[in-house]
Formats: sequence, C-alpha cells, structure tokens
Amino acid sequence: MNTLPMLADMRYSVVFNATQAVDNYWINAPFTGGNAALNPNMNPLLTRAILRYYGAPTADPTAPYAPSSSGALVEDLRPLIPEPAPEPDLSLVLSLRVVNLSGAVNDVSYRSPTVPTLNQVLNGATNLGGFNVTESTFVLPADAVVKIVFPPDSTIGAHPRHLHGNNFWLTKPAYAATANTQAPIKRDIAVVGSATGTNLRFRTDKPGPWFLHCHIMWHLRAGLATVLLANPAGVGEEVRPTVALRALCPVYNALPLELQ
Repeated sequence: MNTLPMLADMRYSVVFNATQAVDNYWINAPFTGGNAALNPNMNPLLTRAILRYYGAPTADPTAPYAPSSSGALVEDLRPLIPEPAPEPDLSLVLSLRVVNLSGAVNDVSYRSPTVPTLNQVLNGATNLGGFNVTESTFVLPADAVVKIVFPPDSTIGAHPRHLHGNNFWLTKPAYAATANTQAPIKRDIAVVGSATGTNLRFRTDKPGPWFLHCHIMWHLRAGLATVLLANPAGVGEEVRPTVALRALCPVYNALPLELQ
C-alpha cells in the first residue's frame, strides 16, 4: 500500500521502511476532483514534495511524476486495539443537499447566529425553542450514544464532515458495502456522499455545542453545517470563563461595529 485517499482536513500517520536505493523520490498529492480547465490555480505540480535519502544529490527525482495505483480503502483500516462501537441510544438522519452555491442539511441551510450558541445556552437556551431554525441545532441528552446516518446519495459529491471536540466510531465509511461495528476506526472527520451512505456513532459525554460541518470552506459558508448540542443543562458546570477571558469583553465592545 502506497496511496491513501484523503479529503480536506484528513490526517494520517504512517511508518515506512527506508529500504529503497539512495535517491530522490516524489511524494504526490494529486487532485481527485474539480476541473482544472475552470480553475487556473488547480496545478497538480504544486502538490508534490521530494523525499530525499541522505547522500542523494540535491536534485529533482528522475522517476515519472505519477500517482500510484496501489491504495488503501478506509473500510479496510482497523485500530491497533480493537474496540466495538457501543449500541446507540438514539439516531439522527442527516441528508445533505447541494444546489449551485447553496447547501443544506435536512433542508436547512445553516447561518451563524447573532449571539453565539454557547452564550445562548449559558443564558438559558436548553431546547429547540431557544434557537432559530437556521441555526440547525440538535439538542442531545447527556451520556448518550448517538448514531448519525448520512443516507446513500452519490449525486452530491464527496464531502469531508468534521465534528468538533469529539472522536466518533466510523461504523460504515463511505463506499463500504457493509457496516463494521466490532472494530471500527475512530476519527473526527468522515467522507459523506456515496451510493452506500456513511454511519458514525459518538458519545455525548462532553457538554456543549459541537459544530458538525463540511471542511470544504465554501461549502460551510453555503450552509452545510449543523450544531450538535450535548447536555445543555450541564454546560454551565463545565464552562467557567476566567478573569482574563472576561477582560476581553470591554475590548471587544469597544471595537467598531463593523469589526464585531
């Protein structure tokens, strides 16, 4: 295996044996989407680096610059220490929609609230009635295992969905034919948008509003985001602004309105 498929924000740690002949070798990150004819900045030659063995000349590799065909599939990965995913207490189904420059989750296009969600919770908003529909907020109970289902849909393209503050069990990666609940990998980002769908599970053991969004930035701005509000009643017990943090409020309030 010498290829790893990745989308925005995905990370891997790899170990390789430096047993090749002393030389210079390309490390490639070829584009896998988009149309280079429509984007002059989409230059695949800008996404490569050189792996240089000690003793090799300071020169470009002589081997062809080409991606390998030997890759790893996410569904084939297993954790070093297998851990079954816990059974879910509740399920959420999140359907993505992308039309031109507009995106939505369950037909709601996310828009940032005037007052940050965390501030609203600290001020008493603990149920759906405390948030605007466009804040796309899901209120979840404490210490529950939540299953999130992204239904099969190969028409929207691949989207890297990132969950703040939590790692989840990726029980059915995109493109996998079957689920793996006995030894799934744990991540904070998963690909969504395939003919087979994506499933994940996470535990609401961290009170607070956690952002779940597409990590393609303009997709986030277009509305492909939700807020998973875990245990809102317990947020006040965890969040205790320090004196230094409170001291920032007068500084912020003194800024011109266009900078707030």
